[in-house]
Amino acid sequence: MISCEDGTPYGPAENTARLFLDLLGDAVAVEASAEVARGIPKTAATTEEVSTADEEETTELSVAVYRATTGDYPASPSEWDRYDGFLLPGSLSAAYGNEEWIRALRDTIRTEIVGRRRKCLAVCFGHQILAHSFGERGGKGGMGGGNEEDERREQDGEFARIAVQDSCAHSDETASASASAGSVSEDCIGSFKDMGRASRCPAGFQFGRREFQLTPEGIALFRCSSNMTKEPQDSVRADDANNIGCVAPVEPSESSLQLLYTHGDMVEMLPACAVSLGGNSDVPVQSAAYFRSEAEANRFRDICRQHLPSSLSDGNNNSSANETDKEEDVQTVLPTPFAFTFQAHPEYRSGLGEKTFLDIRDKLKRDGAFPAEELDGFADDAKRRSEEVGKDSLDAALMVGRWLGWF
Repeated sequence: MISCEDGTPYGPAENTARLFLDLLGDAVAVEASAEVARGIPKTAATTEEVSTADEEETTELSVAVYRATTGDYPASPSEWDRYDGFLLPGSLSAAYGNEEWIRALRDTIRTEIVGRRRKCLAVCFGHQILAHSFGERGGKGGMGGGNEEDERREQDGEFARIAVQDSCAHSDETASASASAGSVSEDCIGSFKDMGRASRCPAGFQFGRREFQLTPEGIALFRCSSNMTKEPQDSVRADDANNIGCVAPVEPSESSLQLLYTHGDMVEMLPACAVSLGGNSDVPVQSAAYFRSEAEANRFRDICRQHLPSSLSDGNNNSSANETDKEEDVQTVLPTPFAFTFQAHPEYRSGLGEKTFLDIRDKLKRDGAFPAEELDGFADDAKRRSEEVGKDSLDAALMVGRWLGWF
């Protein structure tokens, strides 16, 4: 985990690491109990041990902590390769900031995570900085510190004002776990013809439970991938619609996600190699999947819309449960994302996550960011809907873990 914020209430780094260990541990346990026959791969780690339905079968999870604010990253290629994937959590800072350590983090994301296609789960600030890392075109220092408008607003103090709100919203820790890392790829980061960008959220600071609609690609990943057969390399074989696992219509309640939020910035634009998995009117890009190249992203999008029932691809929920015209007898390789991002905080699902969420509310009260009664109302709503939020948060972790091969 590459921590970018040790301050409370989201930090310190060890607190954030525990949030993700709890979330992924619960996901491993659910996956194991559902598919004991398949077995759960073990990792050489000791921090967290999760028992499965078969008492003889265990999975161990751990998070190594690095600190971006002090330039602390894995020191060698072999150290980077030691991990099965990376977590990019939240931060008190802005993804478009011009601080030296933020520029260095964006550069590291480009070279080590995107460039080598290391598996990654990013939330909140991590969701934003992964997208914004594609939008660098030079400028002040290193890769540059954003565009002229960003710099003007930063000098005017506009970003400073929202930083107080953002400070309780994020904390940046990147839990490491590495994928197969080959040579640096220019497919996703070479042309920049469609660059990513993070910016201030026009709808203002977001706190509490929010719901967003899944795109057809999001439905395919979140709601229809449980029966998908995966290949051990970097692709999924979709022989027909059943491989996508979603032939029957999806109920309206299953076409959206409810998660917890604490943020003031958002992803304004995704790079060409990323696919939006859902959004709403306030924050159009709530979740995304990243591929090796624009061509892979387009292929993924086309296959999802081709093989999913028409109820999912065109918004009409009247399709038959047996759409034989979608079941083509072809061997189609479905590209697999190397990274998934969320504007929300699925890691707030646990008891520690609930405490962190409420501590953030209390900080917002002290800072005067919202009227106290309004914040209490948001918190009460989150508590009333905790079952739905918890289920969707766990679904998010399960989807990521399955697709990235973490379990």
